[in-house]
Amino acid sequence: MNKVYYTSLTDRGILSVSGIDSLTFLQGIVTNDMAKVSTDQAIYAAILTPQGKYLSDFFIVKSSSGFLVDCPANQINDLKKRLSTYRLRAKVEIEDQSEIYNVISFIDEKAHSDTGLPEIPGKAAPFNEAIVFVDPRLIELGIRAILPRNSTHEFIKNLGYISENIAVYIAAQFSLGVPDGGDDKMLKQAFPLEMGFNELNCISFDKGCYIGQEVTTRMKIRKLVKKRLVPMVFSGPPPKPGSTIRKQDVKAGQIFAASDGVGLAMLKLEVLDQILSEGVQLVAEETTLNVRKPSWFENTN
Repeated sequence: MNKVYYTSLTDRGILSVSGIDSLTFLQGIVTNDMAKVSTDQAIYAAILTPQGKYLSDFFIVKSSSGFLVDCPANQINDLKKRLSTYRLRAKVEIEDQSEIYNVISFIDEKAHSDTGLPEIPGKAAPFNEAIVFVDPRLIELGIRAILPRNSTHEFIKNLGYISENIAVYIAAQFSLGVPDGGDDKMLKQAFPLEMGFNELNCISFDKGCYIGQEVTTRMKIRKLVKKRLVPMVFSGPPPKPGSTIRKQDVKAGQIFAASDGVGLAMLKLEVLDQILSEGVQLVAEETTLNVRKPSWFENTN
């Protein structure tokens, strides 16, 4: 019998955004199209600075009273404060409901059959007391569930799934080249297109205005992206985030994150192309880095 593993994503928090203006309010702020969000569709989205740089990323699902925002727990206070600042006269209520809800991930084909969800990014459905949805970024990242804390144990018990350490989930995410907002210091130096947010279904280019939209659109149209976040495997101790990556004696990029022998690094595209075509070796601190280009990347040439 195939064992299905679940991960309790203890590094996540939940914001509730409700009120009659909640849809139009979020539509003018986040990078993705809120018109897509329904009881059977979740989205991945972000908030950017006016200069187009990363501030926060999250998932948005439809709830009975409005929307639930599944975001990094370390960002939740800043995100709530920022949304409250933008609220002005809009009839919107923003509440931290992290003590009410848990976020859980399942990565297995059986989870799709158990929940009735197709392998389509963002597809969502109510399931018992939970809202379940296929990760809108990549189907390889499985299914997420937002459910009341007081029913989590019974929910998992009924499914018969086995617990997995969160570090394993984060390592799997990094191996796919997908960033995690848990440690966002490095991410806040980057533009969303450098982090793959276009391919990861985070940005709508036809929804209209949002904060940072002009810069993001200009970078895409003029092909101004010169760096990309890529997965790496470390042959040695993992370098610290912020460490300089060198190709021989030339700076080629920076380490953004590391977990269980894998990590993410921001590399110049010209260096990435050299590595892929010529097998050029990279080093950070005293560790050799093995780089891989994810299959979901758009052509970087």
